Amino acid sequence: MTLQIEGTNDSSCLSKLSAVSTGYFNDEFLCHFVQKCPRRAPLIHLGYSVRAAIVNALVDKFVSQCTSLKQIVSLGAGFDTLYFKLRKKNPNINIVYFELDLPRVVKKKILCIQQSKVLSDHVEEFVESDDGLVSKQYRLLATDLRDTEAVRKLLYKHDLDWNLPTLFLSECAITYLEEERSTRLIKLASEFENATFVTYEQIHPDDGFGLVMVRHFAALQSPLMSVRLHPSLDHQKQRYIDQNWKHCSSTSALEAYKDLVPEAERYRVLCLEPFDEWEEFHLKCVHYAVTIASQGSLSNWSPLCQKYNIPKDLPQKPELRWELVEAENTSRYGHCTVLLKDHLMLVGGFGVRRKGGHGRMQDIVWLKWNGSKWEVTHQVESSEVASMYSTWTPMSECSYIVYGGRKSPTLGVNECPKIVTVQSDWKMNFEPVVEKCDRTARWRHSSVVAKKGNVETFVVFGGRTCNLEILGDTWMVQLHSDVKERRVSILPTEQEQPCARFSHSAAVLSKGSGSDEMWISGGLGAKGPLGDVWCLDLTTEQWKQLAPAGTGITPRFGHSSSIVSHSLVMVGGVNHQDSCQPGVAVLNLQTGCCVEYQLPGMSPGKSMLLINHSHILSSNKKDIWIIGGGGNCFSFGTFFNSHSALIKLEDLC
Repeated sequence: MTLQIEGTNDSSCLSKLSAVSTGYFNDEFLCHFVQKCPRRAPLIHLGYSVRAAIVNALVDKFVSQCTSLKQIVSLGAGFDTLYFKLRKKNPNINIVYFELDLPRVVKKKILCIQQSKVLSDHVEEFVESDDGLVSKQYRLLATDLRDTEAVRKLLYKHDLDWNLPTLFLSECAITYLEEERSTRLIKLASEFENATFVTYEQIHPDDGFGLVMVRHFAALQSPLMSVRLHPSLDHQKQRYIDQNWKHCSSTSALEAYKDLVPEAERYRVLCLEPFDEWEEFHLKCVHYAVTIASQGSLSNWSPLCQKYNIPKDLPQKPELRWELVEAENTSRYGHCTVLLKDHLMLVGGFGVRRKGGHGRMQDIVWLKWNGSKWEVTHQVESSEVASMYSTWTPMSECSYIVYGGRKSPTLGVNECPKIVTVQSDWKMNFEPVVEKCDRTARWRHSSVVAKKGNVETFVVFGGRTCNLEILGDTWMVQLHSDVKERRVSILPTEQEQPCARFSHSAAVLSKGSGSDEMWISGGLGAKGPLGDVWCLDLTTEQWKQLAPAGTGITPRFGHSSSIVSHSLVMVGGVNHQDSCQPGVAVLNLQTGCCVEYQLPGMSPGKSMLLINHSHILSSNKKDIWIIGGGGNCFSFGTFFNSHSALIKLEDLC
């Protein structure tokens, strides 16, 4: 297994170098360890940028906090370059830096140092021995971290001082050791009087994203050995306390990144490449924990120590019940699903193509329920629908308004809304909603068709653009029979209204003989996931925010919603809270009371990612069907929901 674990170092270095080459962070030394630089995807660049920013910020804080002689012990260091960056920043830094790794990795790293003047200039008067490479300030040592006593003896031999302020660092390293062996290392480090242990590693193995993550490392034959015994932030904290550490805090990589990295820098890296995988980015970051154990003079040395050392007292949620069933040709996400008589119609998205491979779907698929599964009854190719994050809003049994969407993060489509009518022979007619529409092209917006008086009205709110602008405008078109009478009407921005957002959801509350109401929930705003709910009264054209009762609503974005009998049902989505990923919420729109349901336990064969999905409320309003969904799970691969989920509304409050 050691060869496979060594392989994680090689893969990580390639991804880091790709991110460095694209400008995400600076590391002038990494290229001396890795020559080739295959281009990685923006999501992978962002993930490694977050990791580098967090670790660099914490190490810099430790170094500035300890002005006297100090030590860093990097466990499973691989080709890490932190020592060289510290020396470049401050040639007179008062530090002794230890790196421990497997003999083959250490041998390769020594060779790289010997062959590079840039590297060797920072390692003065080094001596190479059977143990590794040793200089006054830098000790690169070969050992097997599974043998704690051998580690202890090696560190003693090379003059690690048990009394000096010492930082132990493990970046996705000790998680590959058997749990009892990594725990022994944690306990060994606790023997230092003035010490801190910083760990960056995976958590939450049992939800949809976590199962993909765990399966990925298992397939590489480098399984995550500790994640199931220490699956959450509270488990991570307790692990260190149980091994005699006096203090411990743990938070998600997402929260650490927001706390440690200035907003301007976070925005800069988002602008480096076209990017539109927001749900997946949040999920990746909440599936990694930053844990800091500390004691002695290093107690509470980092702001993260004080902020995240209080155990969370989370309310228990009832578990959602659903039935997973087979659904043909629904392996896609970012698509639309609408009812067409007794069929479902799937349009667009990104998925598994019939001829193999993944890409934007250029087909329209009709599905019919046969009593046990959704099966395809008809399928046609259509380049006009090959987009993601469009909205297809039902007007009647066979007519829809298609608006917005994108072909890539830099290319929006459907700038002018069109009415699509499906004929009995499955062919489609397209006609413009208005003769002229000068609204900003967008996607990840919301739209509904609702009554304003006696006139059906198309209403749009929010979304995002190709230049990362988050939109907060509301506009509508009354659907008079004569297209020449239709005009785009923009609501004034001076009134109270929802903040700008995208990846929110909208649903219509029918008011019978009067005008309808449009209800929007959640979304991703400039400051993060939102948990607010707003109502637009089409009679007055005024927005009003609902004041939820109790603890409110779990913030979420990338979810779907429907209204049934004055209750808003919100399904899935993502937020920034590591242990509170949204399941299903039922919000009573009259009382403001909300019941949150956690997702049921998942197995590798029937896991679900409730992002980028669509859902359909059955015609009898008794069932909700979740169709498609999934996403690009960082470097772990692309995941598509392979089943459809049936939620019976009678099982909800």
